[in-house]
Amino acid sequence: MKAPLPEELSDHEFAAFDRRQRNSFFNRERDWLKDNNPSHPQVVTIDRRDAGDMIVRALSGLPEVAFAPEQEALLETVFFLWLHDDDWKPPCK
Repeated sequence: MKAPLPEELSDHEFAAFDRRQRNSFFNRERDWLKDNNPSHPQVVTIDRRDAGDMIVRALSGLPEVAFAPEQEALLETVFFLWLHDDDWKPPCK
């Protein structure tokens, strides 16, 4: 599947990447988690945004589930807050 470079990335260093480099860029945390490769660093810092991207990518592979509108709105709000507000913590019981 081919997709054009998004306009918002055209002035980013990412714009110079070829397809293979783009895939490596987007898969670096996933590859570190999945592959037990001795050439990988022992420790990698994964920020909240990277973790969110990995979760969203994993969820996109699941079959679609119908939620009630209020459940869907709650999930969207939680993901939005978790990805965008560094001080937000999920509520605990």
